[in-house]
Amino acid sequence: SSELKVSRRWLLNGEAKVYDIYEGSILKIGNTSRLSGYPTTAVCWKPKTVDDFVASNCDGTINGTTVIDRRRLAIFKKTMYLIYAVTISVRGMVRFGTDQNTLDIFDNSTLKTIQTFEAGGPDQLDLNHHVNRIFSVKCLKNDPNVFFSGGWDSMVQVWDIRVGSGAVRKI
Repeated sequence: SSELKVSRRWLLNGEAKVYDIYEGSILKIGNTSRLSGYPTTAVCWKPKTVDDFVASNCDGTINGTTVIDRRRLAIFKKTMYLIYAVTISVRGMVRFGTDQNTLDIFDNSTLKTIQTFEAGGPDQLDLNHHVNRIFSVKCLKNDPNVFFSGGWDSMVQVWDIRVGSGAVRKI
């Protein structure tokens, strides 16, 4: 098969590099520092693409762009929030975690919020919400409805967007 196999790397200076894994050569280089005037907090490559990615920034924006032609794909803004983590499912649904302990899901094609999982309070005993900042979010590959989050509260939570009340499990 002549299918292109790539390796994608994100560097501390904001550069995104796409490598041909057979040749070892750099195919393209992009940079997120021009997407926002604020630091990039997280990056996620879009599933099933070579060079499309989304980047969250500490000003509450999520930018989508391509490395190859540096075309902007989408911009989403969550006012008054710092976004610390971002991931995107195979269906194009973006999940992100914030400094306000919330998890949000928005549709990358319509740029509209679909669902928000609210924060729990510091005295909340049921523990099916985060009670501190969320620093990691990851979708389950085999089921785009399920995703995981981890935060400053030392909890890893399992979420299912079909169950909107809170985490379905904690690890």
